Amino acid sequence: MTSALAEVKQTEKPGFDATEAVRQISGILSERAAQSDENDIFVAENYPLLKEAGLVDAGVPEELGGGGLEVAELADMLRRMAHACSSTALALSMHTHQVAVPAWRWRYQNVTAVEPLLKRIASEKIIILSSGGSDWIPGSGRAKKVEGGYQISARKTFTSGALAGDILMTGAGLGRLLLPLSAVSHHRAVQISECRRRGDEMCGPVFLLWLPCSGS
Repeated sequence: MTSALAEVKQTEKPGFDATEAVRQISGILSERAAQSDENDIFVAENYPLLKEAGLVDAGVPEELGGGGLEVAELADMLRRMAHACSSTALALSMHTHQVAVPAWRWRYQNVTAVEPLLKRIASEKIIILSSGGSDWIPGSGRAKKVEGGYQISARKTFTSGALAGDILMTGAGLGRLLLPLSAVSHHRAVQISECRRRGDEMCGPVFLLWLPCSGS
């Protein structure tokens, strides 16, 4: 554990207090924000701090090992963080909304298919990226059916926080897909104010095993 992480007191769960968690790391975030601004670098070094403080899995339901925060509470968490480092808050928000959606579906629509993902976020502190810059309702790119699954080829522009992500949540005409970043080639990282780095993701081609749900 780094000296910075040692200064963070892990908030116990259940009863996760996001306000206190953000308060505890705000001083460190503020100091690093100045360095990131001056050197024009991505806030990658803050991600271990966010994970240790319990903020990466704050939106995962308590029953699945997370902080159990609702959408309004997550928004307040990010708002408070932005006062210390707006770039870190913005980058984390790109992950947080990808957590909030499956958490809401698990809680209010009884969608059990998202449970493994949410449990991984809570236990492994994985970072979820989205390709919202190039996807809306239909996913961009091509999904070619091959034996045993699909072959995905696409260019996703842009993906916020790409340099710190583990899984890309995207689409290619089949609905939503989860692709490990190890299977996606980072084409380039580009400079964007506040967020500091957004990446163009090249998927190409990636093999996706097709496992139909029971009853489908």
